[in-house]
This record gives sequence, C-alpha cells and structure tokens, in this order.
Amino acid sequence: MKRCTLVAASFVVIGFFFLGTLGMASAQATGPIRIGLLLDTTGFLEYFAKEGARGFELGIKYATNGTSMIKDRPIQIIKEDTQLNPQVARQKAQKLLDQDKVHFLVGTISSPVTLAFQPLAAEFKVPLIVSGATATSITGSNWNPYTFRVNRMNIQDAVAWGVALGEKGRRVAIFAEDTAGAHEGMDALKGVLKPKGAEVVYEAYAPQATTDFTPLLQRVVAAKPEVCTLWWAGANSPWKQMVEAFRPAGIKISTAMLDLISLALFKDATDLVTNLMAFYYYEWHNNDINKWFIKEYQGLYKSPPTYSTEVGMAAAMLIVEGLRKTGADTDPKALISAMEGMRFDTAKGQRTMRAQDHQALQEMFTCHLEKKAGYDLPVPILDKVISAQDSAPPVLVKR
Repeated sequence: MKRCTLVAASFVVIGFFFLGTLGMASAQATGPIRIGLLLDTTGFLEYFAKEGARGFELGIKYATNGTSMIKDRPIQIIKEDTQLNPQVARQKAQKLLDQDKVHFLVGTISSPVTLAFQPLAAEFKVPLIVSGATATSITGSNWNPYTFRVNRMNIQDAVAWGVALGEKGRRVAIFAEDTAGAHEGMDALKGVLKPKGAEVVYEAYAPQATTDFTPLLQRVVAAKPEVCTLWWAGANSPWKQMVEAFRPAGIKISTAMLDLISLALFKDATDLVTNLMAFYYYEWHNNDINKWFIKEYQGLYKSPPTYSTEVGMAAAMLIVEGLRKTGADTDPKALISAMEGMRFDTAKGQRTMRAQDHQALQEMFTCHLEKKAGYDLPVPILDKVISAQDSAPPVLVKR
C-alpha cells in the first residue's frame, strides 16, 4: 500500500508539472504581443528616428495585412525617447522590460545608445532588433544571442566599398575621422582594395573637433589619387573643404549616401562624386513590397520613403516573420531559433539573418548623381549591385 501511494503521489506531481508546463507555453502564445520601440527622437538624429518609426509601423501593417494581429494576438507598440543619452536609454529599456513586459526591444540609430542597453536583452532574455546602429561591436565583441541587426554595419560598408572601388591600378586616398570605428572600417577597406590591385597612396585621419582640414587635404592632393574616400560620421564634416581642394586637382570623392537628405550636401558637387555607397533608394527596387511601401508612404507623408524608413520596415518584417514561424509564441528560445539563419523579404530585396552572429546580410549599391529637370536635388543613378555574399563582413563572434 505504501508503494502504491508513493507511485500515485508521483503521478500527481508529474501531472502538475505537465499542467504547469502547458500553462506556461500557452501563456507565451496568448494576449497582446508588446514591442518596445526605442527612438533617438531628441537631438540631431530626430529625422532618422522619425523615419525609422514610420517604417516600422508600415512594416507591421504590411506584414499583417493591415490587421496588426498575428494568430488573434494584437501587436502593441510602446515608444520611448532615448534623448540620445546612453544612461537614459538604459533606463527606458529597463522600464519597457520591467513594467511593460515587452516581448521585443527595437532600436536605435545611435551606436553608443544601443550599446548601453544591449546587455539588458540578454539579462531579461528578450530579443533586441537593432535598426540603425552600425558599430561593429554590436554584432561583435558586445554581442549576445538575443541581439539581431537588420541594418548593415561598419565593416560591411567597408567591404562593399572595397568591392566597388577595387580596380587594378586605381590610386585611392583615404580621408577619415580619427576614431576607433573609422580605423577599423578603413583597415577593412584596405584589406579588400589591395588584393584587387588598387593602390592606397595616402591616408589621413583627423580628430572630430578639427575645423581646418587644409594641411591634410594638401597632402592628399600631393599624393595624386584618382579618388579619395570620405568616412565621417561626426560634426565638422570636411566635405566643403574637400570639394574646394579637389576640384582644381580633378580628384573624385567617394562617400556614402546615408539618406535622401544627404543629397542636399552633394548638390553643388555632383561632378566630383563617384562610387557613392548607398543602401536603399526607392526607385531601384522592383518588387511588390517596395511598390506597396512607396505608395503607402507617399500617400501618408507626401514624399518618398528613405533608407531609414526601409530599415524600420525591415525590423518589423523580421519580427512578424519570426512570430509566424513560432505560431505567435513569444518564447525567447523559440524566437531565436526561428530568426537565426532566416531569409526574409524586404523592400530592398531579401535579407539573410546570419546564424553565427545575427547580422543581416543584404545587397549594397553604388551610384553616381545626375541633375534632372523637375528635381530639386541630384538624382542617384544605380551603377552596381554588390551581392549579399560579396559584401558580407567577417564573423567576429566566437560561439
């Protein structure tokens, strides 16, 4: 009798265990799906943050056929302003995780801000979808399994740039800000240029506080490059001084078109711009998602979508596709398994979420600029599509 009682009690315990497990699983697949959207709304990144938020909301709309529902679970977006302050961003992320119990974090444009709250994703076991920040360390030394990045990153840019500029006998000068990220990117650029036969004839690195770039630019001119690259993310851009110094010398400038507003910078120097790196331009992508995206965005905001808008939309597409694969289950392990290695369609084409480091591999582009009647700004003309494979950065995560 004692043995029977013990066996019966064991079955009761096991039964409660399975019921508890089933209850936990069902709780992960019911109720609203909450997404914490961290935005650098206050400060000089306001434009990009606004565009990213618009794109994210349109991505949810497109991916759910306008319902904002996945398997009867409504999607709720909770927005917080980081104030472009890493400490504030961490506090806001903590609030989203602690109080709002979000199932995803999304953001931000600023790399220092993103790096500040990125560890919380691992601490709370909540997927973080990075949608703008380009620091290599996010999917490198600072990476955790809950981090996924849909936008490109610094070394990815540099690799693609090297593919675009790499040509036997081409003389290239490098001009960049004197930061660890810029040196890292330029080392990657040189690593692609040299095997392709291009010659790096001069390298100039200037502190971000520099206002007079004349001495460095004179040395670049003396080196007689065919083209000079410009890698500069901070204030005090050397662009105008470069144009003044390089036009008489016939030196072309290769840099990045970060968004449509960048075109205003190039308006008076379209003749000098060559191999302009670009990541999305609304007129280049002939697919159903992009056609819908353009129509919806222009209908709402009376202007075309931008690169930042497309990245925001891609973040939403990744989340919805991941949730579809889990059957709307928000269990973090199930979501990681679903998104790791996943290929998903976006407005600029297919992205692949690389399994080793959760860095999105994607096509990159180069273009030149032309002035056209009826356009206030120069028009980007597509020159080259650099495949996701050719622009793939090295895997920096050891798992």
